[in-house]
Amino acid sequence: EKRIKVFINRLKKLWYEDKMPLKASYSKFEGMLPFENRLNRKFDLIETGTPWGSNWERAWFKLEGVVPENWKGKKFVAIINLGGEAILFNTDGTPVTGFSHHTLWMDEFVRDRYELTNIIQPGEAVEFWLEASASQLFGLQLERDPGLQNPRRYGHHEATIKDISLAIFREDIWQLYLDVFVLDDLMSSLPENSVRRARLLRSLNKAIDIFQENKESVQKTRDILKPELEKTSSQSSLETIAVGHAHLDTAWLWPLAETIRKCARTFSSQI
Repeated sequence: EKRIKVFINRLKKLWYEDKMPLKASYSKFEGMLPFENRLNRKFDLIETGTPWGSNWERAWFKLEGVVPENWKGKKFVAIINLGGEAILFNTDGTPVTGFSHHTLWMDEFVRDRYELTNIIQPGEAVEFWLEASASQLFGLQLERDPGLQNPRRYGHHEATIKDISLAIFREDIWQLYLDVFVLDDLMSSLPENSVRRARLLRSLNKAIDIFQENKESVQKTRDILKPELEKTSSQSSLETIAVGHAHLDTAWLWPLAETIRKCARTFSSQI
């Protein structure tokens, strides 16, 4: 079982290849600054690891780079994690998708990846414009039982650039990761004397035995796990249906101006 956990962590490190940083600049503002007015300001360069704002401060970001020509035939993405919540616009000012450094699930499922394969050709320049807020999914980070004199009594968040880069995305390894993650999670939830648990343990370790990082090996590894994924539950098990949805409070742990931004991030991402 420990071997499976080690393997899952290994797969996380293989999702991306040939990462290259994007050039980034930003300009902070107050209130609302529409897309068409963003250029009327001074932009300063900023690098990964640099703080840029706190507690609802907002900024426009410009990211620039060139997709390497030798990425032809590969799936490539932009990885954008500004340490806050952000929205990406296309060149005519239409919201494209939202980004967030925070998730209720696990760090592996933060919204920080945007596929470019069918949008930009290798060798072409890329230019991204994003509006970002120094906050997280639930607004600011609240402290437990803060004292009355605590300056962070009503929360605090420091936004720091975590990642701004282009990379080749290994979709095959990502799918293998999901297969292993789901089966390991199922195995851990079953009784220790369960026959199904024993078979999952055996199949997962058998898959790890043959894994190599090339596409052919990844597919063979997934083929070993496929029968376990296709098995139905027992006759007495409940049947569940999962439905994706977006839940958005008008103003809960964030100001009303942030609700407007959250609507744009949420709707653009889902549409």
